[in-house]
Amino acid sequence: MAHNFYLDFLLPPFDEAALFVDIEYPDYFAQIRAWDRATEELFPTEVCKTLSSAQIKLNPLAVPGVNLQKRTVDDVADRLTVILVREVEDDYQVQPGDAEFWFRKAVKAANYILAHLRVSTGVARITLIPQYWKPGTGTPGVQIPHTVIWVNADTQEAVPFVEGLNGYGSSGAIKVPETGLAVWERFAASVGPGNDPILAESLLMDAEESAIRIGLRESVLCTASACESEAALYASNQVKISKSQLARIVKADASFAERYYDLLPLAVAGKSFQSEAPDAFEDIKSAYQERNKLMHTGKFSTAITSLTEEEQFATIYRWILSARRATRWIRSL
Repeated sequence: MAHNFYLDFLLPPFDEAALFVDIEYPDYFAQIRAWDRATEELFPTEVCKTLSSAQIKLNPLAVPGVNLQKRTVDDVADRLTVILVREVEDDYQVQPGDAEFWFRKAVKAANYILAHLRVSTGVARITLIPQYWKPGTGTPGVQIPHTVIWVNADTQEAVPFVEGLNGYGSSGAIKVPETGLAVWERFAASVGPGNDPILAESLLMDAEESAIRIGLRESVLCTASACESEAALYASNQVKISKSQLARIVKADASFAERYYDLLPLAVAGKSFQSEAPDAFEDIKSAYQERNKLMHTGKFSTAITSLTEEEQFATIYRWILSARRATRWIRSL
């Protein structure tokens, strides 16, 4: 299964040699390699060549005069190929969902290499394969041109897997330009004081953007930070309890959510987010626990890793919504 991902930046060579990495997984083998500019074409196969000539036009009906055009070759500078190899029985039949399942594996393998290349070189221009997940939907869409071709590695015979074909090309998912409607009263209220937007609200927008781009670690960190910054403001601005009482609450043997969204507002205002919104409270509690896990180990806990990819998206996005509810609640007290 060969997956070609077309990038809008050049991958750095290693001592004039192209990137080439083999990874062995329990049930398959992955070979990740960069385009060898000296010996290969950028668009090597017929499927790739067909993709290179693709052109897309978008004309939003709601906005006359807007004409968006995209040619596949316009933003292509390099190619990263991910070849997945696995053993199957002679009578193997492609099942519904197989293509998407292995495509997601290829995306993960590519992003694993790109993430390490980005950090090891210190070049921020190297980015992961951009993806877009629309909240409430299933799998995310890949936003760069790519092709997928299935062949029998032993015989080189085609293995049909989609509508009787053994390959396809995609120009990549395209986000529609519409962003919805703005409410003037909310905008005016935000602009009116002459300050920057509320930090917690900005962090939660960053969290949502990261979740949509499948940056789940960054999304959790922004979500927890939003809850922490708003709680810290509430603690520093309140004048109803003494500093010593505040210190006892902050140092209490309890979770972050219990200290700042239950004990503190209960002592100051006689209200508890845990009592008023127990489900949302559990969400921010979980989000902060995952934040701590990430900060201390660099990894998610099994509570997240045991979930399917779609379940991870849905869970973390729900945490964002609950955090927005919690921070607005404590701000209103």
